[in-house]
Amino acid sequence: MYDLVTSVMCLVIGFLAGFVGSLLGIGGGSLTTPTLILYGVEAHRAVAASLVAILGTSLGGIFHLYKRGLVRVKAAFILESASITGAFVGASLAIRLPSNIVSLIVASALILSAILFVIIPVEKERKSKLGLRKSYIVAWIISLAAGFLSATAGIGGGIVKTPVLTLILGLSVKSAVSTSKLMVGITAGTGAITYGISGHIDPYIAVPLVIGTYTGAWVGARVLTRIKAKNVRVIAVLTYVIFATSLLIRAIL
Repeated sequence: MYDLVTSVMCLVIGFLAGFVGSLLGIGGGSLTTPTLILYGVEAHRAVAASLVAILGTSLGGIFHLYKRGLVRVKAAFILESASITGAFVGASLAIRLPSNIVSLIVASALILSAILFVIIPVEKERKSKLGLRKSYIVAWIISLAAGFLSATAGIGGGIVKTPVLTLILGLSVKSAVSTSKLMVGITAGTGAITYGISGHIDPYIAVPLVIGTYTGAWVGARVLTRIKAKNVRVIAVLTYVIFATSLLIRAIL
């Protein structure tokens, strides 16, 4: 299985995931994990490789976005204190679950992605209706769940974090996407360490994925500053629905 074709496939998957991940503020794991599983990679190894690859998505082009003033570092680190805790618990649980259960969790995460991206507003930055303190408390609690979902499903949690930053904290879409891009790397890194200790990280899969995601994210970060968020929403929703349906069929059959 570990041949040139597999390596090239992982590079291509990684590039596309990194590119789309930068546009949507997600780690790209919602694309890499189901694709690897459908390709035949065992679910736990697919999740572990995806978490490592998300680091490439997070780092690729992040400095470019930071220079543009789109990354809210303070908000990222406050919410990541919750996500890291959730990611550690989620990864510890996921390595004990059967592969078909992990696949169902990934499918559920994709369905959630589709729903959330349908309701994300695209207006400019605004004040939170809850007030600063209450909004951070609510966002922190939801980030805890996002971290759990991240490590369990092999995603960066950006499918939850981007809406939280936008709907609850009131950030603009581009700022939320950029901040989420930083956050998903921290969360995924926590989950990847747990999987690495348990021996589930396969370097033959993870390394090409990281190279691909970093390159794709670097390109995507530059496109993000020019494109309208609403133009990629439909693509994201359709992608999530297609992958979710495929995984549900595979898990049931």
